[in-house]
Amino acid sequence: MIVEYMEHITKYFSHVDAILFLNTENIIEYSAYFSREKNKFIADDFIGRNIFEIYPTLTPESSVNCQVRRSGKPVLGMPVTNCDYKNRIFHFISSTFPLFINGEVVGTVEFSIYDDEKYIAENKYNSSALYHLDDFVTQNRALINQKEHILKIAATDSSVLIVGETGTGKEIIAQSMCTHSKRDRMPFLSVNCSAIPPTLMESTLFGTVKGSFTGAVDRKGLFENAKGGTLFLDEINSMDIHLQSKLLRAIENREIYKVGASNPIAVDVRLVAAMNLPPAQAVEEGLLRSDLYYRLSVAQINIPPLRERKDDIPALVQCFMRQYQKKMGRGIRFIDDAAAKQFQDYDWPGNVRELKNFIEYAFLVCDGEVIGPSDLPEYFLSKKAPPDKGEGRPRGGTSLKDKVEAFERAEIEKALGLSRNLMEVSDSLGISRQTLQYKMRKYDLK
Repeated sequence: MIVEYMEHITKYFSHVDAILFLNTENIIEYSAYFSREKNKFIADDFIGRNIFEIYPTLTPESSVNCQVRRSGKPVLGMPVTNCDYKNRIFHFISSTFPLFINGEVVGTVEFSIYDDEKYIAENKYNSSALYHLDDFVTQNRALINQKEHILKIAATDSSVLIVGETGTGKEIIAQSMCTHSKRDRMPFLSVNCSAIPPTLMESTLFGTVKGSFTGAVDRKGLFENAKGGTLFLDEINSMDIHLQSKLLRAIENREIYKVGASNPIAVDVRLVAAMNLPPAQAVEEGLLRSDLYYRLSVAQINIPPLRERKDDIPALVQCFMRQYQKKMGRGIRFIDDAAAKQFQDYDWPGNVRELKNFIEYAFLVCDGEVIGPSDLPEYFLSKKAPPDKGEGRPRGGTSLKDKVEAFERAEIEKALGLSRNLMEVSDSLGISRQTLQYKMRKYDLK
């Protein structure tokens, strides 16, 4: 009923960024916003819900829609700032019109454009673009309890260490540390420590001073750019061991030295780090300084792998199916019992990320409404259930672990035979010098 008024009202605008239809019961009948990233309108998940539930800070007295409904007169060009139930803040310039049927107000329509000045100033690091803890899907009782624990940690400024295998959802937890904190309107910056060469990592973190080395310019690093916000260091165990000492000093003293600088710069940044190895193993292997580990793990969050929480698989499958239903416009609605059983029998070395990739693949190849075993990747179907963890080495043969270690020892021996310079050897093997030294001790190589 209300949508028929849209064409009439849009003549007042050259463009709109958001549309909201509200009835007399304060129920949202239609809501959509223009996504600058996707360059199209996206229907909101607010439809059918009470506006005061969506915006808890809003009241009937402060609501422009309620004001227009009471007066029967439009309100044009009103700056509006609303905070929704996910703590996302929206800045709009809105014009709200009453909708009449037979002289009676039956609702309102609100057309809005982004308040670009505030959008640029604040939404550059808008936490609405980040994950919230609700995005971490789980039915596991232990993880549900841990989510409550995470909310308490997020409210503090303590350093956090997130430990979990690849694909378990460490990024979601890290971003939630920002969105559920008092720093949620400040920058959230992240860097994968394994993706940046050790020679560049220091300048990436701390910045540079002009002339400190050939081609160097005055440049801020991540610590300065994240001022007042959160800095996420993923795969912290990949960081050069000598740089870890400078990172520890930055955390302890809350100040940094740019590369080539003699004077410190005070920084106010909350540090969140993640690693995909058990911390004790990383310390033992010389990949993580023990003092840095103790400083980072003021609050440690351990995320179990998917094989240890298979009760989450049905909920995750439904979550990913809804995502791809919207993204691909497919009418796939179910997964049959045979495919669901295979999901339960599989060991999931890639964890939740691997499960999501399986569902995406199924949406690409499935012809009907139900995903079956034939719609899953061939390599998955060829996998056998993993052996029991207590079985140890297979009878009559060498274990895979022994084979890998024998190959690794031989490669290191070969590289050491070509050069006595440990830095050259580590570069040729693609590992850090600290890792090389650890493995030389492990294999008793001189």
